[in-house]
Amino acid sequence: MSLRNRQRSLVVIAVSSVVAFAPSLVVGWVDQTGTQLPMKGPGPTEWIEDLTPISPEEWSYDRAAHLLERAGFGGTPQEIQRLASMKPADAVDSLIDYDQIENTHLPPFDESGIYGIYDSLPVEAAMPSRSSGTTTLAGRIEVADGGVGGVPLRGHTIYLDVSGLGQLTTISDHFGRFRFNSVPLGSVAVHARGRHPGKTQNTSSIQKIRLTKPNDFVYLPLLLFPTPSNDDGSKHPNVYGVVNELRARHAAQSIKSGRDDLLETYRLEQWWAERMLKTSRPLEEKLLLFWHGHFATSNDKVADYRLMLQQLETIRRHAAGNFGDLLTAVSKNPAMLIYLDGNQNVKGQFNENFAREIMELFALGLDQYTEKDIKEAARAFSGWTNAGPTFLFSRDSHDPSEKRFIGRTGNYDGDDIIAIILEQPSCARFIARKLHKFFVRGEITPAHEERLAKLLRDNNYQLKPLLRTLFLSKDFYSSASMGEIIKSPVHFVVSTCRKLELEKLPTIPDFRVSTVALGQELLFPPNVSGWNGDKDGGAAWINPGMFLNRANYAHAVLFPDPVESFWPPDRTMPNIYVGGSEYTSVRAEYDYAFTRVKRIIRVPANVNLARMLTEADVKTADAAVDYFVQRFLPSVGLDASDRQRLVRFLVSEIGRGEIDFGSGEGIEQTLRQLVHLIMSMPEYSVG
Repeated sequence: MSLRNRQRSLVVIAVSSVVAFAPSLVVGWVDQTGTQLPMKGPGPTEWIEDLTPISPEEWSYDRAAHLLERAGFGGTPQEIQRLASMKPADAVDSLIDYDQIENTHLPPFDESGIYGIYDSLPVEAAMPSRSSGTTTLAGRIEVADGGVGGVPLRGHTIYLDVSGLGQLTTISDHFGRFRFNSVPLGSVAVHARGRHPGKTQNTSSIQKIRLTKPNDFVYLPLLLFPTPSNDDGSKHPNVYGVVNELRARHAAQSIKSGRDDLLETYRLEQWWAERMLKTSRPLEEKLLLFWHGHFATSNDKVADYRLMLQQLETIRRHAAGNFGDLLTAVSKNPAMLIYLDGNQNVKGQFNENFAREIMELFALGLDQYTEKDIKEAARAFSGWTNAGPTFLFSRDSHDPSEKRFIGRTGNYDGDDIIAIILEQPSCARFIARKLHKFFVRGEITPAHEERLAKLLRDNNYQLKPLLRTLFLSKDFYSSASMGEIIKSPVHFVVSTCRKLELEKLPTIPDFRVSTVALGQELLFPPNVSGWNGDKDGGAAWINPGMFLNRANYAHAVLFPDPVESFWPPDRTMPNIYVGGSEYTSVRAEYDYAFTRVKRIIRVPANVNLARMLTEADVKTADAAVDYFVQRFLPSVGLDASDRQRLVRFLVSEIGRGEIDFGSGEGIEQTLRQLVHLIMSMPEYSVG
């Protein structure tokens, strides 16, 4: 039973109880001009492990779709047809030679600047305002009943009385937060007044403080108490004594705790996913995703988004270049040195962590070295360290004495060890095997692995010849390969957005929260070995619960929550702290971090399925189902019984076989239900 059949048997989909899966349905799909698209389906079993290039006569629309799905994140019918109209060699080259494609429309990461202010200051003195003689006053207002806070008060007016200046005002946001910038030093009074949520009483509070430090940051949580409607709060200031002034120590603690860096990393995840969606070089981003899992590094330990961004850019430069150069560059990358303790490996106190993982996980695989080799390699790598984003070699920390490594003897350093690793026959086999499992299928025979490894060795570890051979080979389009890899969560989300032809990655639902629910989070791999789903054809990504989560994601994109009721995760303190002993201090740290990190603007997907059909001149339920199957399952297709169930569903919803596009919003909602059913099928999770 194929991987696809095994996964399909896990769930029962609303529109289909069929367990068996048929090859792609070749029904004579047509493009927008009415021209029939050539559909050939997977190649015969004779193609398995055949590295012979596919011929132009064997090229087809569905095979072009398969190429774009594997060497990228899928695409629109127009993008697939562009590849299908080329010769297969030209189509593959157009993806592999991406460095020749202009991609400047993608903006660099828009940093919040959380480190720029503090780089030259001790943490305890770090404050957000740089204006002489002024400071920043920010806080949060909540309703208090019986002295217990916790319910944010949105839309409340906060008044700041400043001696010699008069009164300043601001409005609390959705989470009860407020901020005054560049407040002159001296005595100030903070008043807040508004309607108690769900009650007839007003709420009020008053707090007087003296600002004495320039370039300071004062955090002022205000608890507002129910008072008579004629009370301005002055008669009952600071009831229960729970309004506290939290000075700069909370800003310093927020920086130390990494709350702001964590929020900035969430923004970095969103930015990278946006690149995957909008790039003109899909293979570049797909390779970056592959190498990110291969050289797995997590910001849980690195704790500096800047170093994670630097690592991404380092990998991007070498992603389709020379593997030896890539291995060396990543080994000297500060994020990797921190993550695997390479910067703690010094003469006399050797740390073997990096030496072990570069052989086991990055270059050779298990059982290709000894424990003695690990110890000797650790000695050679001693002295590799970093100063912030800069790699440094410390001669004082390096052991220059003789080492014996994998049968060779010399006064080796880290570069020598990497060179010896690359000389091992197992290195090329290991890398060829991982690339094959990620891009082709999860299973590979030793003989086929050796053929691919020889290609890599013969080209001195240049990656493009191997990638070109894989993507052009008959094996890549065989029945063992087409439709036999489960999309990773990130691939699933980005592919969905590309197939919907979205110009911007939706932030309702949240990208990070969505992929975490599906089992993957960018920049936070589970451990140094990366994600298991990258190693087995994607089987580890799927179980019945994850199928349901994928269907839920599709529903959240097609039927998004209203912006005004969406609770943004990047502005929400994790629930694990609620009710705990650290709640007050952690909330202060998060509230401070919220003031420093730019928010992710929340917008739903701009989907218009009815327009897609009208532009394609689709007028009937039958044609609509075929159109959407072609768009969303271009290389996999459906069997005839599933297709007929979809047609019956659509006819039952619209009441007839003809589609009335003048029936208002109802037809759009019905089409979204249809597409949701397609996206909920197991076939949609394979590529």
